[in-house]
Amino acid sequence: MASGTGADWVAIHGNAIVSDYLNPVNIEHTATGAVIRPKHNLTGTFHAAIPSAPNGSTKIKTLQILEDEELATISRIQIHYGKNRVYSQDITAQGLNIENLHMAAHYFPPKVQEGGIGHGFSVTATVSFEQRDSKITVWSLGVLFC
Repeated sequence: MASGTGADWVAIHGNAIVSDYLNPVNIEHTATGAVIRPKHNLTGTFHAAIPSAPNGSTKIKTLQILEDEELATISRIQIHYGKNRVYSQDITAQGLNIENLHMAAHYFPPKVQEGGIGHGFSVTATVSFEQRDSKITVWSLGVLFC
């Protein structure tokens, strides 16, 4: 936690991501992350569960995905809180930087009250591959709650 700011960075390691069932990708899990390649199509989707913020916040200020692209790009990001989609952004069309995506202006559910239970966040990323041997390597995925 950043001292004195009331904000919390929460992250997962890249090897914790999973493929989508309806729009799958091939994922090779390694000790350092996950290598994502196309499966059936030149687009595919993966998911990452984000732990709750230690400060109880449900407002995400920044999303950061540390990754390396080889003829592939993350083209769309969605964030779900429980069963509700609370954020959706076409990354490619907006020219946004996935390594520091700010979303402070977007609606998020109210803060979880002390003793309460939140619904959990999931980040969904759609990857566009240029060709069959394209890949993207994800080392970590984190969010800054405020």
